[in-house]
Amino acid sequence: MDDLFEKLKALGLKIEKAADIEPLSETATPMEAAVPGRWLDELNRGVYVVEKTYPAGSGYGKVDLRPPLSTDPLEQFLDLKTHLKPKKIVFLDTETSSLSTGAGSMVFMIGMSFFEKENLKTIQLFLDKPEFETDMLCYFDDLLQGFDTFISYNGKAFDIPMLRSRFILNRIPSNFNEFNHIDLLHIARRIWKVRLDSRRLSDIEREIIEFTRGGEEIPGWLVPQIYFDYLDSHDAQPLKGVFYHNEMDVVSLAALFIFVNRLLANQENPKSIDGRDAFAIGSYYGKMGKMDLSRNFLKTGMEHDLPEELKKAAARNFGDTYKKQGKWDEAIEYWEAAAGMEDFQACIELAMAYEHHKQDPQTALKWVERAFNLPVSQKYRQEELIKRKLRLIRKCEARREG
Repeated sequence: MDDLFEKLKALGLKIEKAADIEPLSETATPMEAAVPGRWLDELNRGVYVVEKTYPAGSGYGKVDLRPPLSTDPLEQFLDLKTHLKPKKIVFLDTETSSLSTGAGSMVFMIGMSFFEKENLKTIQLFLDKPEFETDMLCYFDDLLQGFDTFISYNGKAFDIPMLRSRFILNRIPSNFNEFNHIDLLHIARRIWKVRLDSRRLSDIEREIIEFTRGGEEIPGWLVPQIYFDYLDSHDAQPLKGVFYHNEMDVVSLAALFIFVNRLLANQENPKSIDGRDAFAIGSYYGKMGKMDLSRNFLKTGMEHDLPEELKKAAARNFGDTYKKQGKWDEAIEYWEAAAGMEDFQACIELAMAYEHHKQDPQTALKWVERAFNLPVSQKYRQEELIKRKLRLIRKCEARREG
């Protein structure tokens, strides 16, 4: 046996005898002292549970944490076929042992928040001992009873696939597929794509909700290492930052959900709405074919001090919206505004409108000639522009001869 140990050591394997293992440091902070909570099972102490309640109306940046009276605006924006019930929504975020979704990555913390009466409640489950993962997942599954909608931030790509994988590996059936799932990252990309270069949750918090996290906050990339360090040392003091990070994430999801509903309902003070956001929302509604909503938000955007390029695009989009409704006089008014800012596509729209709907080839030709002095749109080829001009010249000549 001694020969075997020597061979294993020669291969680089570290073999410790019980006498060689140092006892845990007496200065290590126990979990209860670092983060107030309770053990799911006091005897085994494998899963730790932390619960908090934010009273109705608690401030989170510029958002009051209370459930929205109506979710209709968000349902219209997402074109949902089902009606959302705020009391059946769970805001979800996980912390994992790796930043990948591979089978070797484990969920060691599940954070959730939800509306309980008018309050916002948070529950965090922490896996103190990996061998108790099944216990944590089963308890989480019990907590999900009564909910029917997940709201996450990049959860469609990360959190839910991770949880589904862990449920499968632990042979626990799940009903995740029966849940609605709203990923606020996708909404943030649509609404704030013009104003913000980054749509990370922390950037949305700071720039949109106007909330700044406290000194306990830690960067997400550091979380896995802190967990592995804890498994070695059982010093829970560094975990305070992990619990805080996860708690702020699930509270931010609720705050963002509340804010987006108000924004899409146009309940925010029109003077406080950033014109770039209104422009992005209006443009998105236009693509969906929801013209009344598109017009309302584009109008709000136009009333703000938009950058020149956005103001030009807003005027053109406004014209396009009226065109789809068959309101040609209104469409022409806004296309002329865009053309006045040297918008090529607006000039072409005006040429088509005057040629086909106003039966005025002379004015149509004027707009085509105006377009010749502007950079050609990628959607419009030079040959097409020349072809249109020649056709209009022939129509003008025929009208004069007649």
